[in-house]
Amino acid sequence: MASYTLRQTRSDSRNACCTAATAPTLPWSLILLLVSLVLTMAALDSLRWTTSALVLLLSLAFCVRSSREEMLEVFPSLGLQLASRTVYHLSLPFTSSMPVMFRSSRKTHLIPLERIDKVAINEGLQGAGGRHYLAVVKKGSGGAEEEERRVFVVFPSILPELADLQPVWKDAQRFLATK
Repeated sequence: MASYTLRQTRSDSRNACCTAATAPTLPWSLILLLVSLVLTMAALDSLRWTTSALVLLLSLAFCVRSSREEMLEVFPSLGLQLASRTVYHLSLPFTSSMPVMFRSSRKTHLIPLERIDKVAINEGLQGAGGRHYLAVVKKGSGGAEEEERRVFVVFPSILPELADLQPVWKDAQRFLATK
């Protein structure tokens, strides 16, 4: 079984292939946290508990980060599984420990081996330029109700560079050649 994983944090400008995603702390979140502490101290002096609680909650809200993980897993006797996961975590300034993860959602889709027509690298338009993407073409069912072919984009949110897609494509082609 081969597995390819791409992870991306919301503030990444480029994609990290096969590396762990750590949530970078934005400098303005640190400034906001310090301002909220000053405002909290001022609010405590005048006994405005609701204002201090609101400011503290708002500053913590800016420390929440999300990262997206998309995977292609190759199961030799079953097919290809496309999976994506979004993880939300709290990353506080001045802390070097791992961020606290508090919510995660996962979607998976298995494409059976006998229904895979081909795996291809296509180029699509995005804005004024183009992006390469890896696509899996699924055959129609061939039954009474003729189902059309469907195209599944493998890393739809991350859209890695062509150099990152080529080894994945070569392994998928090798996998399909043995079926």
